[in-house]
Amino acid sequence: MNRLILGTCIASISLVLSCKPATTGTESKGGGAASPTKAVAGGGRLAPTTVVAEWDGGKLTYGELMQKKDASFKKLYNKYLTDLYQAEQREVEGFVLESLVQKAAAAAGKSEQDYMQGLAGTPAVTEEDMKKFYDDQVKQSGQPYEAVKERIQQYLVGMKQRDAMKAAVDKIKADAKLKISIPPPDTAKASFDLAGRPSKGPANAKVTIVEFSDFQCPYCSRAVPGVEKLLKEFPNDVKVVFLHFPLNFHEKAMPSAVAAQCANAQGKFWEFHDKIFENQASLGPELFEKTAGEVGIDAAKFKACLNDPATMAYVKKDMEQAEAAGVEGTPSFYLNGVPSAAGVPTSEQIKALL
Repeated sequence: MNRLILGTCIASISLVLSCKPATTGTESKGGGAASPTKAVAGGGRLAPTTVVAEWDGGKLTYGELMQKKDASFKKLYNKYLTDLYQAEQREVEGFVLESLVQKAAAAAGKSEQDYMQGLAGTPAVTEEDMKKFYDDQVKQSGQPYEAVKERIQQYLVGMKQRDAMKAAVDKIKADAKLKISIPPPDTAKASFDLAGRPSKGPANAKVTIVEFSDFQCPYCSRAVPGVEKLLKEFPNDVKVVFLHFPLNFHEKAMPSAVAAQCANAQGKFWEFHDKIFENQASLGPELFEKTAGEVGIDAAKFKACLNDPATMAYVKKDMEQAEAAGVEGTPSFYLNGVPSAAGVPTSEQIKALL
């Protein structure tokens, strides 16, 4: 299997593990991303005195342009550096995995392509699996089950194959003790206002993981065990902070974020977080009210909070921070301000920071 095919496999594993919108639906207001040096904000790639536009009675220099659009250029430059850093990590990983797969395939007496296909396997999808998916995700569209049954089966098989492939690739990397040591550019680091945001772990942790999440995104719920694993593995060194990024094509995501913030206001965020992720297929007012009662939230205060405009404003502030940092999908993780290209951070990434 050549690097292009292997790289495509790795990319498909990575891409499928996040929910991504066509547009995020919010605008940056600044304050989320760290300021790039020299390349923007008075530096830029041209001399500040370079005239970039002239018209009858006026002119605009490059320095004036950068000053007028300072926040916009900071965001664009930060996104460029972040994308480049993540691409570098993927390419390095792909290069190493090519060698590891070649070795493993030879030891198994198989071609590289057959070996990779064997990792994915041919998982079984039951009628019960398909009907549950139909009830949770498709039924409301009005399409009859029999008309979409085959497509649901293909989708679920593909999902299980990608999960199996990811688990196998993770094991290959772990067995080989793969460590990627590309230093992130300082200007790609983001700073966040974390005051009042729900968190787990010691306040003085050496590693702060900022997670942007969406309660309707299936990949966000599936990321929870990985995050919990890191907290247990590094109880004295890792803190996780949750920020909201409800995607605009998930109609139940914003109401869920608002409800979770109301739980946070009463010190019950994580209990609420766990239960609504466990019941992701039933998101809505009934679930929120039931869950609030189960975790000991005052019903009257909870209802008042849901109707308070300040609650949604809080959520939108998180969304603005996500925009400024260049977040494009959920879940997205930042380790001490640096985006994690691996999705849920790995133990190796944490150890490298310690």
